[in-house]
Amino acid sequence: RCPAPQGEKAMARQAANGMFNAAYGDDEDALHLAIEGFPEYLVTRQNRPGQRASLAHAAAAGGAVRVAPNLMLAMHAAAIKVGKPALADELAAEEKSADGADELTAARLRTAVAYCCRQRDVLGRTPLHYAARAGHLRFVQWAVKVLCTRPKAATEALLGMEGAQEHGGG
Repeated sequence: RCPAPQGEKAMARQAANGMFNAAYGDDEDALHLAIEGFPEYLVTRQNRPGQRASLAHAAAAGGAVRVAPNLMLAMHAAAIKVGKPALADELAAEEKSADGADELTAARLRTAVAYCCRQRDVLGRTPLHYAARAGHLRFVQWAVKVLCTRPKAATEALLGMEGAQEHGGG
């Protein structure tokens, strides 16, 4: 494979930087355009010494609650597309436990947020570390709420309540 010409490298670097800046800045329009134009960069890590942060890290560091759901769904889909079959299996299991369109949407988001929040930089810090360190409590609260919200069937199974109503339980 031949190395890319300097102009292409510069354009790629500019596109990636723009994507990270849009994620950090909670800029929905710019991020949407960047994702459409350069979907392959969704799985890119920042090329800064001692960092290697993902786009989820950038969004968390900026407290970007508005862009986070779509960004994380897109990142998760891109990771599955580049060959991470365990992610597809995890998503299928979550979708299977969903009851109705609302729970299905929540299951997809929960799986994507879980994947993104497991991303670690060079020092082992997750996006939630970045959000907390930057003082973005609202981002942390959003992510924890998404991660902790379970479909009714899964919650009942967790609490040992499956079939409780059939047997006169509450």
